[in-house]
Amino acid sequence: MKSVLSVALIAVLAVSVSGCGGGSDGRVTASGTVSLDGQPLPDGSVTFFDENGGSAGVGIIDNGTFTVSEASSSEGIQPGTYKVAVQSWESEPGAVTEDGEIIVEGKSRIPEKYNSSETSGLTAEVGEGENQFEFDLKSS
Repeated sequence: MKSVLSVALIAVLAVSVSGCGGGSDGRVTASGTVSLDGQPLPDGSVTFFDENGGSAGVGIIDNGTFTVSEASSSEGIQPGTYKVAVQSWESEPGAVTEDGEIIVEGKSRIPEKYNSSETSGLTAEVGEGENQFEFDLKSS
């Protein structure tokens, strides 16, 4: 299940950083927590999409915490305004069960609106220095 998520994240990042220069100049730390109704999400991903069409960054959720990085860098993202999407699956589409069956329709752990930066309502203003964000998602 994690391998499907990893492939999806790599694909998103590959598309979003095309045409962007490399180097760590100006990148800053962006990290934080993600919870659903006050409870930390056990796993998933947080994706920051630059509102001006620049590069995106992804953070893997581990027990409710994440740190965002661009695909071209192991650390940090550029300062700016970002729209944010969160994904966390109970059963991920395309994953293979222990019985060898492929899951056709996944089951999201969170409401579907959070899966897209266009519908999540989540934003992040990333400034100079370290940036901490708390995203408390609501199930209703």
